Amino acid sequence: MVKTTSIFFISFVSILGVLIMVDIVEASSPILNFSDITSGPKTGNTDGIGSGAIVTIWGNYLGSAQGSSKIYVGDVEATAVYYWKNADGQLPGGPADLYTYHKMQEITFAIPSSAPNGETTIKVVVGGINSTTLPFTVRAGNIYFVKSTGNDTTGNGSWENAWANLSNALSGDGKISAGDVIYSVGVGSMSDVNIGSTTAQVGTLSDPYSVICYPNISCSATNGNTANFRNWNGANRYWNFSKFSLATDYQAFSIFQGSRIIGNNVTGPTINSGYSGWVGGGCAGNVSDNCGGHRIYGNEVHDYGAVDGSVDQFQHLFYISNRSGSVAEGFEIAWNNLHDNPIYQGIHIYDQELCGGWSGSINIHHNVVKNQGGNAININFGCVSNPTTINVYNNLTITDTYYNLPGLSAPAAALRVDASSDTVVNIVNNTFSGWASANSVGSGFLTYENNIFLGNRNVAYVSGTPDIYDNNLFYDVVGSPAVPAWAEYSESPRLINYVPELESPVIDSGSDTIVTYSVTDMIGGPHISGNIDIGAIQYVSSEITVRSDVNNSSVTNTTDALLTLRNSLGLSMDGTAWQVGATTGDVDCSGTSNSTDALLILRYSLGLSMGGTSWCE
Repeated sequence: MVKTTSIFFISFVSILGVLIMVDIVEASSPILNFSDITSGPKTGNTDGIGSGAIVTIWGNYLGSAQGSSKIYVGDVEATAVYYWKNADGQLPGGPADLYTYHKMQEITFAIPSSAPNGETTIKVVVGGINSTTLPFTVRAGNIYFVKSTGNDTTGNGSWENAWANLSNALSGDGKISAGDVIYSVGVGSMSDVNIGSTTAQVGTLSDPYSVICYPNISCSATNGNTANFRNWNGANRYWNFSKFSLATDYQAFSIFQGSRIIGNNVTGPTINSGYSGWVGGGCAGNVSDNCGGHRIYGNEVHDYGAVDGSVDQFQHLFYISNRSGSVAEGFEIAWNNLHDNPIYQGIHIYDQELCGGWSGSINIHHNVVKNQGGNAININFGCVSNPTTINVYNNLTITDTYYNLPGLSAPAAALRVDASSDTVVNIVNNTFSGWASANSVGSGFLTYENNIFLGNRNVAYVSGTPDIYDNNLFYDVVGSPAVPAWAEYSESPRLINYVPELESPVIDSGSDTIVTYSVTDMIGGPHISGNIDIGAIQYVSSEITVRSDVNNSSVTNTTDALLTLRNSLGLSMDGTAWQVGATTGDVDCSGTSNSTDALLILRYSLGLSMGGTSWCE
């Protein structure tokens, strides 16, 4: 036993020169943000890998690989995991980059056959720590596949005998029913998929239709002057679309009552005119129940709009409208990466004339809007006598100083608010970095709390004063525009990549208002009452309780052993991922971390038995 230990130690010392250096990671518990579908069957998957519906979840602090982490549906482990990775927009994952700014991971797995029926939850266990949960309902339904090698005449939609064409499958000719899930397996260059062109396909909240790109496959679509996925005659309800790569000349998606548009990648570099957006449309006629309840999560939309200055004032990035005269269900735009879009106006909330208004609230949160033509977030809500609440929180807008396009593609304000007197708008814990014209604080009942306004062009901060304001910071990195009288702070926020430094004045300087909207910041860090920072991203101390996983990677491996040995030899840990803490590397619970702990971690990482050792984790 002594001889083996000596060999281990000599081998350790001989490879000190190849110690792996990685960035320091801020500590937090695993967080689940959203999933592509929220219900589905636990059997019927014929791909030979999983039993039930294939589900993708997105979250933070889940680890860049599965390692020893697990995922559960109810209390049943899902063992059919297709991939577990950073959500960087690369295969085998989906096409939306939600890692660059949001620092998310994504996991795709199949619902196990032994999962409990009915309402349950999805959770992930990382390093022995339970994540937050997402709701999921295990229910009846069919699972179908569409492949380029399939056959629409002889196929039955199974993996081995797939259909060939999405348009035929989704047209309403009786092939599918509400509650079914259809996976596209690499069917490329689709054009104008008309949903319900034969017969309306009306799903429900509990039994929606779902169209999803299969794992480790790129599903591309192009279109003419309509939509990649079109709600034919506005008659179809409750449709989910996820992980498609879409190039459009007008819309990527029509609006569907109760739709989930999740994790897609959309571009449209030739668009210069129209009356819509990459997702858009209005309530048909005087009926409001065909256009509300959208959930638009985790999409990457980029290069939407022509760069030559020819875009007009009616085509926007988002354009969802209710002019039916009756109230529709509010909608949610969240966790999207929206960048380099020359089209006029970004997240555009606009209504006029015969407004219906929205029940509940419209929630705009955890989005990144970078280098947008017009206003990054534009709330111009001219409806009277239809009270609506709009909540804008945990968003990051960025306008780089080099971004200057002609015409209506030119940058304007980071945020414009000009609403009717009975519209309530809450602007909380956002970071607005750069703008080319003053941010409008107009009409409506407006609350501004815990926001950072970080200018970079020596342009006026704001015009107007909100009804309620508290703990807002204003600072310009190149000039000294007049600070508004309602500013609480007017010093540098001291941010690195929009994250507060240790000595930043924004730390613990915010009010608790944000806790009523969200328990996490833009990158999944915790919002803790009494310790709220100003801005979209919280400072999180790197001091955490860890033992064997000394770099907080969610996996204990030889890297952890090497880092523990390095620390035990008194070498500098600067620039490594070593997590400073009282228990870090102390796997025998002796109160200190030393070379014995390094050897124990190595032994564990090699899969050797820890029986009879002093391993205490």
